Amino acid sequence: MSQTVDKVLTANIQKGDDGFFIIQCEEYPQLVTQGQTIEEAIFMLKDLIQFALDFSDPQFQVVISKETVTEL
Repeated sequence: MSQTVDKVLTANIQKGDDGFFIIQCEEYPQLVTQGQTIEEAIFMLKDLIQFALDFSDPQFQVVISKETVTEL
């Protein structure tokens, strides 16, 4: 039986010229996405990181909350 381990990640977010929020994970800087709201940007980044980690370590569950998001 496999056990899931939470992995807390840090993200940076900034508002682009087009009004979208651009978000990037500090631990995986190559993973960048955006959303119309901060909540949507967090959701999109969490989904992107989970997709990437599924290939490298399926035991991780990604946890990103507004508290771990810092503005650039």
